[in-house]
Amino acid sequence: MSVCRSATCLFRRRILAASSSTTASSASRPFSSTCLRQRNSERKVRPVYDQLPSEKLDDIQDVTKILPFRKEGGEMERHYTPEQIEAMREAEKAIDPRDLVTQARMRTDHWAPQTFDDFAYIDPLVEKDKGYAKQLREITSDAFIPKIVRRLKDPRETKELFEEARKMNLALDVKTFIDKLEDWCKKNPEQFREREMYVRDVLHRYVPVEGDQEDWQEEFAKYNEAAEELKSRGPAAKEESLEEAGLRRVAAEIGFEVKDLRKFRVKMLVFRRVVNQTRMGKIPSMYNLVAVGNEDGLIGMGEGKGAESGDARRQAMLNAFRNLKSIHRYENRTIYGQVKKKVGGTTVEITAKPPGFGLRCQHLIFELCRLAGIHDISARIGRSRNPMNTVKAFFEAVTDQKLPDDIARARGRKLVDVRKVYYDGNVY
Repeated sequence: MSVCRSATCLFRRRILAASSSTTASSASRPFSSTCLRQRNSERKVRPVYDQLPSEKLDDIQDVTKILPFRKEGGEMERHYTPEQIEAMREAEKAIDPRDLVTQARMRTDHWAPQTFDDFAYIDPLVEKDKGYAKQLREITSDAFIPKIVRRLKDPRETKELFEEARKMNLALDVKTFIDKLEDWCKKNPEQFREREMYVRDVLHRYVPVEGDQEDWQEEFAKYNEAAEELKSRGPAAKEESLEEAGLRRVAAEIGFEVKDLRKFRVKMLVFRRVVNQTRMGKIPSMYNLVAVGNEDGLIGMGEGKGAESGDARRQAMLNAFRNLKSIHRYENRTIYGQVKKKVGGTTVEITAKPPGFGLRCQHLIFELCRLAGIHDISARIGRSRNPMNTVKAFFEAVTDQKLPDDIARARGRKLVDVRKVYYDGNVY
């Protein structure tokens, strides 16, 4: 408030309040310079719906169309007890139909139902009637009747069906259900005789009958023919993928079959983006280091580089198959003695361990040991921990071991494993 304003302005509102209300409201001024909010003199009017005239309220049945409670012998008698029906009649009498007309209001909110219905009947256009769960492949009567006839003609007794079901490789909950069913049959022989057909029908769901196998093979042949036909359609079936062509070419080079190469485990160990600086600028590419192995002493490592990650991985995998090497394992579980290798600034020291020691090493060496079929080993990495050099150093270490036979041959000695004598050759 400005200092120049007179003090009378401070007391004007209180002075005018003592006078008439009209004079005070017109002469009073607020202390703020902000304009007053404009108020709409017209109040919001709610929509008025057509009301029924008083003449029609007398004939309330015609206006509301509310049917009285149904008489005895109707649909309600099948679902409710007489006491419940009597309570419904008393509740209907307590509600005056006149209130439904005079007090009911139409909902104007956004969540009001769009249909004016009391939901007493099912609308076939909007609602769905109760039905059964349809299967993926509906069985026809021509296929269902012979199946039932074969089950009825099954010469095996119920005890034999229980034994067959116990021999089959079923789920644990199914086996538990069959055991409980068999116990019930033994404890209640009279009820079992009355419901033996139902018990046999349950057992036939899991125990095949003679003829079911032929039906299954016939059905499988239909789908197999469709699958073979789909394989031969389209240009994709005629073209060979790049990976398939590469495997076929590598298999011819190293003397393997393509199906044998597919059994190898492939593991991508190093994946990075590299950039080559040229006079044209920076040329990016992808680098992959992949290892393959059959988990039985055969392991390979390969590198690949390409503009796309898929091309780099495929190139690295094919190079890994080309570099397959056999490693020597002591008792098919660990290495011979202690090996140490250095690649770049990375040194890897691997030590043989007794059975049950496990793989206590870095994660990259762990994956390589799994590919090579090594189970007990201890590895320590010194100096740099570069992933690429770590993989290369381990690969050189396991493929360049000093065997006891080589050491004995260099010294002019003969090495004999005495365990093959004392343990009758039951060693690796």
